[in-house]
Amino acid sequence: MCPQPKRNTENGLAERIPRMVYLSRGLYARVARRMKCDVSYVSRIARGERRSAKIEVALGREFRVVLRKLRLMPNPL
Repeated sequence: MCPQPKRNTENGLAERIPRMVYLSRGLYARVARRMKCDVSYVSRIARGERRSAKIEVALGREFRVVLRKLRLMPNPL
């Protein structure tokens, strides 16, 4: 009989995944609204199909907000 794969319950990952999805939902829309552009443009930038330094910075900032909410990244000093 094959051993069953371990679930990521030791580090709480299985419990955090739904919260990760919830917090990241709308990330592109929030950036697009803030930058006054279309969501599809933000998505293309995130996938690397287009380039925009301003939107890349805004995406990074919003992603760090999500990470801080998940307590995966410490707050900056």
